[in-house]
Order: sequence, then structure tokens, then C-alpha cells
Amino acid sequence: MSFDVSLSKPVFILYTGLTASGYDLAEKYAPPEGMLKTLIQDIRDQEWPEDALDYFRHARLEGRGVNPYWPRAAMLLKAAFHLAIKEPGKPAEYDDETEVRVSIYRFPTEPDNKAADTVEWVVQYPRFHSLIEESPALEALWRRFSGWMTPEELEPFRSAAQEAVVWLESELGIAPEDIPDFTVVPNPLQAVQIADFVRKDVRLYAVLAKARPQSIAHELLHSVFEMAIARQKAAIAGPHTELLKKPVAEAMIRMQYAWDDGPESWLRVFEETLVRAATIWMAHRDNPDEGDNLAMDESGDGFVYVPAILRAFREDWKGPGEIDAFVLKCLERTKQVAI
Repeated sequence: MSFDVSLSKPVFILYTGLTASGYDLAEKYAPPEGMLKTLIQDIRDQEWPEDALDYFRHARLEGRGVNPYWPRAAMLLKAAFHLAIKEPGKPAEYDDETEVRVSIYRFPTEPDNKAADTVEWVVQYPRFHSLIEESPALEALWRRFSGWMTPEELEPFRSAAQEAVVWLESELGIAPEDIPDFTVVPNPLQAVQIADFVRKDVRLYAVLAKARPQSIAHELLHSVFEMAIARQKAAIAGPHTELLKKPVAEAMIRMQYAWDDGPESWLRVFEETLVRAATIWMAHRDNPDEGDNLAMDESGDGFVYVPAILRAFREDWKGPGEIDAFVLKCLERTKQVAI
């Protein structure tokens, strides 16, 4: 396992387009006199091609839950990581358009969010990426941003990544070779609550605004548990009608982790709940009272099974060698929760 921290110009270009077209999730939490607020305003003050702005405006979906940019901004991020290295003066293009299409079809969201017209909208991304990249203002904005993100600004991201790795190794007993190689990409232009992960080839890319070890550990944990959940898919999906009852389903739909009360929605909710509980357990193993409080906060937000699965980690976790059995124990714990 290896990791690094680096800025990404393609990510900056994507979020410049989104910000210029109205993306407002970063500025809500930006210090009023800080560099981020200034950068956002400078992006908005520039002239950008109108057809590019119109394209990026379509990333926003009204009335779809807590994040109006889910899932389209994340889909565009996936597309940005599939842009081929291009020669100067030539338009951007994909290194593998088929992989982009497949990844959008597989996105963990409701079928309507990845309909054919949405897939085609994503596939068109390189053209509009080029329009932003080739605009006169872009290079000066990129130089300002990369100059702001000094080694001192990047160090907290490096420390957070190291702490996340230590948690996985020391608390869960995950061997270093079983943790995927990853790169942390600081991106202050996105919402501070959001951490996006993109898997490209054999590497994970963690794109996040704030250096939080919990965010990095959370996403690495998906890679730890996803295969066991896939192997136990039938057992987990079976009791979905019992476990994804109306109040739970409604909360998860609002939080955009489910789209109905069916088995595929429950599989996603179960995995997300498991990972949230694991993150709390690792980060607060020396302070269980604080862990309990955070678990109850998660339950109040709609993840009602987090406290039960947190108890499972404390009492039932035997190491990665018994991960499938542990996943099934977590499932049994959820069945004991009164809804």
C-alpha cells in the first residue's frame, strides 16, 4: 500500500465549471474573508462560454434530497479521471469511453438518475472541459489556487491519510497489502461535508475539501467490506422488507442512500451503515462514550442501525479472516432493532 497527496488540474477545471455555473455548496462554509471565498468570487467574475455554463448547470437536480448535485457532479468527477493526457492545442478526449459509460450505468443511484440521456450528457463532458480549460482566465486561476495550496496547506491531508491507514492496520488488523493504493486530492471548491472516491485502474482517488481522517478511512473501508458484502448479497438482501421499513426508507431516500424500499437500496444502506459504524469504532475506540454519542447522531439522521453495528464491532469483530461471518452478525444485529 502506498498513498500520496497531490492537486489535480482536471478536478480544478471541473469544479471551476460547476462554480461558475452556480455551484454554491462550498461557499456556505467558507470563511467570509478567506482565500476560498475570494477564489469562488474570482471564478464567478470571469467570462466563460455560455454553452459550457449551460452544460454544468445540468449537474444540479432540484428536489432530489440533501445534495442537489448528487449524483451528477460525482458522475462528472468519474469522467474527469478518464480524460486522456492530451497534447497542447488538442481537445480533451476519453482514454476509455466505454468504461465511462459502464461506470455511470453502475452508479449507486436510482435508475432514473442514470437514464440514457444522462449517460449521453456525461459522455459529452470532454468538450465542455476543454471550453473551460481553454478560457483565458483558467491558467491564472489555476496558478493562484496551486500557489495557495502550499506544502503547509497540504500537510494536514497527508497526516489525515496516514492516520486513516494506521486505524485500518491497528484497529481492524488489515494488512498493508490489502489496503488499496490511493491518492488524496484536496479540493476546497466542493462541499466540505463531501468526500468523493474514484477508482481508476488499481488506484483510489480521494477527493475532499477538508483533511479528516474519518473521511479517508470511511472510503477505504468500503474497499475492505465490499467483497464480503457481495459474497453475502443474497443473505443481506433477503430481509430488506423487514429492515427497510417506511420511516427508514424515507430517511435514506432523503439522504440519497436509497431510492426505494427494494433490495438494491437496502444493500447500499447496509454497506453505508456498516462503514459509518466502523469509522466511529476506529476513531473513538479510546472514548466509547463519544462514539456512542456519534452513533446516536447518525441514528437521528436516519442511519438507525449504526448503534447496533457499533456494538457488533466492539463485541464481535475477530479480524479480517472472519469478515464474512462478521457481516452476517451485523445483519442479525439490525434485525434486533425496533423500528
